[in-house]
Amino acid sequence: MHAEEESVIEAKPSSDIAFTPNVKAIQARRGSREAYAKMEARGGFQTKITPDLIAFLTEIDTAYLATANAAGRPSILFDVKAWDVNCQRHIPQKLDAGEVAEVLAKLRSRIETLEAENDKLRAATHRSSGHC
Repeated sequence: MHAEEESVIEAKPSSDIAFTPNVKAIQARRGSREAYAKMEARGGFQTKITPDLIAFLTEIDTAYLATANAAGRPSILFDVKAWDVNCQRHIPQKLDAGEVAEVLAKLRSRIETLEAENDKLRAATHRSSGHC
């Protein structure tokens, strides 16, 4: 058995971990139950901690926070039962401060270059129109 294969951990397959009957009733009232039912029919949440997931989690510098439903069931567990990538629409995109600073520095430099170019063009236009 390869080292990667040894790190695959089985978990119980069940979307009921996240969706209690009360949650499913709320989903039905709000119109999202049908979409979740389709997802469940296709196999539901991932039920294995795969080498790809392990690699992803070791590369990120973010913390995952857990919440609990009204029955006290956590939505993210340290003892993982099931997992899902989740919908990007509901999760803010994490931006690395260093990467943002790098992009901003490039943009500031470009703005300075363009402003200098605009100043030269204005001066040339002003001179060519006969104004001193």
